[in-house]
Amino acid sequence: MTFGFAPSSATSTSASSVSADSVNRLARMLEPAEWASAGIPLLRSPREVVSGLHSRHRPTPATAVVAVLDHEERLTASASFARRSTAAADGWEFRNALLAQLRRVIPHDLRRRTPVRTAVLLYCRE
Repeated sequence: MTFGFAPSSATSTSASSVSADSVNRLARMLEPAEWASAGIPLLRSPREVVSGLHSRHRPTPATAVVAVLDHEERLTASASFARRSTAAADGWEFRNALLAQLRRVIPHDLRRRTPVRTAVLLYCRE
């Protein structure tokens, strides 16, 4: 997530060797230390969440699974969808589409100072 952080030195590359699009995608990555310093809570058992979503939705390659977990990391809601276009998938595009929909459904939750739910985006690749 961006959170106003500058890209780390590990993600900065020369424009001559990598396309501008891929540099922009790399700049949107957050290192674990930056993630922790921002105070963003981590899942207690991410493998369990991923395996549970995978067994529930049985996604095929190029399928995204979106889930909402409550404060105790129990599944509240989930959905899966496939991308219509053949362009390369970008998790940030899925995130932005998800947030646009969530703002229409639960705008009050998105305005709270501390999160009460956790959104999980799982993208299945080959």
